[in-house]
Amino acid sequence: MQPLSASYLLANKGAFGVARQVDTSDFHVEVIDLLGNKVEAELGVAFFVAAYSILRKAPPQPGLLVLGDMSVQGNVKPIRTLVEPLQVAMDNGAKRALTPSRTSASSSR
Repeated sequence: MQPLSASYLLANKGAFGVARQVDTSDFHVEVIDLLGNKVEAELGVAFFVAAYSILRKAPPQPGLLVLGDMSVQGNVKPIRTLVEPLQVAMDNGAKRALTPSRTSASSSR
């Protein structure tokens, strides 16, 4: 099973200018739920940024937090909450955050 963001990247590899790199690369991704709470993670945008950065050989900025999930069409979905991930990231050295432009109604409470 591959993330929807991977499907989006594969389907649009030519538009992103990484067709040759995608065709000659293998991706092996393992996500481990360290807390064992089986909560769905919103990692689509982070996977996309990581994969694209690797293919372009252009690392993201150090200390960058990437939040959000995306559909197979490339639409970025609103995140459930913003407060907790930002606090944890800042406590662990994050300097900047890349977040969806809108969040779900529950995160504004």
